[in-house]
Amino acid sequence: MIGRNWTGRSAVVRSAALLPILALLAPKLPLPWAFGIGATLIAWFAFVSARVAINDHRAASEAPPFRPFRRSR
Repeated sequence: MIGRNWTGRSAVVRSAALLPILALLAPKLPLPWAFGIGATLIAWFAFVSARVAINDHRAASEAPPFRPFRRSR
């Protein structure tokens, strides 16, 4: 989701990439702003992690189970 086709993504997704840079400035910001940036970062990483986990689970459940080769007698 993150590494592909940035031009086709929404402005929200593209601007979320700037959050870590904005978090570097958080100590100089007023406290509510700093907490807001931190909460947004945590929520964004949780969302991305959940999407990756869901996609991995779907891919794993679509793969046929491994069955060793059986020799016919």
